[in-house]
Amino acid sequence: RKNLAQYGAVLEQIRARFGVEPHVVLSVWGMETNYGGYMGSHYTIRSLATLAYEGRRKDFYRKELINALRILEQGHTTQDRMIGSWAGAMGHTQFMPSSFLAYAADYEGDGRSDIWNNIPDALASTANYLNKFGWRPGETWGYEVVLPQGFDYGLADERTKRSIAQWTQFGIQRTGGRPFPRPGDEATLYVPAGANGPAFLLLPNFRVIKRYN
Repeated sequence: RKNLAQYGAVLEQIRARFGVEPHVVLSVWGMETNYGGYMGSHYTIRSLATLAYEGRRKDFYRKELINALRILEQGHTTQDRMIGSWAGAMGHTQFMPSSFLAYAADYEGDGRSDIWNNIPDALASTANYLNKFGWRPGETWGYEVVLPQGFDYGLADERTKRSIAQWTQFGIQRTGGRPFPRPGDEATLYVPAGANGPAFLLLPNFRVIKRYN
């Protein structure tokens, strides 16, 4: 809430540009680095060089190392400021170098995408990433639902898409008795903890969020 108040105007401009709602961008920021509270303490070039030399995925990290050097060459940051995780994820919202080159955004128009020290750049980059993977503006990620007694849990295969209107024909209701705003939306049924846990109807934006990490 504090960050929403502080960056509300920025997030609304990001929503207008990329179509991703402010609370979604803030959620990624909070999950990845506790709102910049911990972005890692490793020098990215050194970490990637080490992993390219002796890691299990040498080819992958060699490419990421070259991409990180390209970022430096393009002037987005300096080597001493290129700090991240031991695996090379960088900045406020933890982009790998390849993701940076593909999706980093320059919010302020200064020619650099500084996800390490410029929070608007980092938030805009996150929104651009989600947008490019198919984010649907104005739609949520899904709904928590209540399943009826005797429900056939074979229907909860996480793959079969049905319209929400069709799911309701199986007796599925939204928690709290609230209506579904768009009964025509297609969703899959997800029961992550089995019959004794919560149940969810997942919309396409859920898959987009999963692509982030």
